[in-house]
Amino acid sequence: MPDGTHDLRHAADGWELPGFDDSGWSPALVTDADHRLLGASVDEPVRATAVLRPRSVTRISPDTHIVGFGQNLAGRVRLRVGELAAGARVVIRHAEVLDGSDRLYTANLRTAAATDVLIGDGRAHIVFEPRFTYHGFRYVEISGIPEPPESDFVALALHSDTPWAGEFDCSDAKLRRLHDCVAWGQRSNFVSVPTDCPQRDERLGRLADAQVFLPTAALNADVAAFFTKWLRDIDDARTPDGGFSNVAPRLVGVCDEGAPGWGDAGVIIPWHLYRCYDDPWFLARALEGMCAWIDLIHRHNPDLVWRRRVGPHFADWLAPGTPTPRDVVATACFAHSARLTAKAADVLGRKDVQERRHRLADDIRSTFADWETRGLAEYSGGVRYRRVVPLPAEAATGRVRLDLGRVRGTAQVRVDGAAAGVRVCSPYVFDLTGPAGPGAHTLDIAVFGTLAPRLDATSPTHFAFPGQRVSGLLGSVRLRVDGEAPV
Repeated sequence: MPDGTHDLRHAADGWELPGFDDSGWSPALVTDADHRLLGASVDEPVRATAVLRPRSVTRISPDTHIVGFGQNLAGRVRLRVGELAAGARVVIRHAEVLDGSDRLYTANLRTAAATDVLIGDGRAHIVFEPRFTYHGFRYVEISGIPEPPESDFVALALHSDTPWAGEFDCSDAKLRRLHDCVAWGQRSNFVSVPTDCPQRDERLGRLADAQVFLPTAALNADVAAFFTKWLRDIDDARTPDGGFSNVAPRLVGVCDEGAPGWGDAGVIIPWHLYRCYDDPWFLARALEGMCAWIDLIHRHNPDLVWRRRVGPHFADWLAPGTPTPRDVVATACFAHSARLTAKAADVLGRKDVQERRHRLADDIRSTFADWETRGLAEYSGGVRYRRVVPLPAEAATGRVRLDLGRVRGTAQVRVDGAAAGVRVCSPYVFDLTGPAGPGAHTLDIAVFGTLAPRLDATSPTHFAFPGQRVSGLLGSVRLRVDGEAPV
């Protein structure tokens, strides 16, 4: 969000004061006088709540300095300049970290310029503070001033001024610092909407990020008014058929259709707020949208496994190691949202809605757990599958074979934790004679090859969405003991 260029040579000093001569200005064009769509905002305004002074100033050239403020924050710099010649420029660039040569590292900002520019007109004693932007930063590079004294610049932390609920202290310095980092992260990402990050070219109100962090946010501060306003944004962003978006306010063309875990925040957030503040109003206002969301998923997935209308499907975002199957993530979210909608209806005394949604949640759970009839193939996605299987007494003397059928990727099998083989191509048949004797055994199947979603803050090309290369079990899985029917 660059502030652009503030050119003092074109400044209209005093334009906001009575008596200013605006005869040379073009009049405003009034197109409509209907105010029905306007409403007062119910949340706290964004204010500068802290002033941070420089912790370090490093000269990197005769008129360029790196200033460190010792804390990552969302905000802007206020700069005093003794005198600036007409046409001379002061450039302020922002970054969160330094590179190996102690210069600003900006690759993670992607296309965000994160730059403010002041152009002088010859006047002295200038105070420059950008008015229409903010940045996420810890360091700034200031060029155009030969020897700036430390007293001439400060960082202003900006965020929605939600009343802080208390303080935390303990004897462990590292634990105290961890809490401070959480608090600063909340301040930096609560700027009118709960953003995903304060520094790069995104800063969107991502629904999943907010629903995960909301319980912590409500413990730190009174965020009832803040989220009341944002629930309006979520409602305004809904699609005509009842779908929630991935971001609110909605940005057209950016992942419009709500994904599992993201769109579900339209259900989860009102429930969290009710639990935090014991106020059923949050549920009363949201219940219609909650029901519409559940109905939308159900309408397009009558088999109760959420595979269709999944939006960009971020899957198990940033999961360490092998990611959870996409179908599992989506269907678990479907069941959870259905259950929370039923609970919300119960709180509001809406018995008709409550019974229907509880029944739906029960049915989704039964379908999800029905491994015997649906088979492991229903939960593909290039991940791990686990099932406890009973083998008959004949397994003591007979041959035990596992046939994975159709597989895309590399398959690895373990029996009770012990490796039982790897296959990279068809036939995916494993001889389990010996490890799999009579009795119950835990069978683990891992299929590798999926591109999992990752986010590397230090890489400009950081997205690898799931689905670009699908792997997993694609057909029936058979476990046989010679002379016996499939187990």
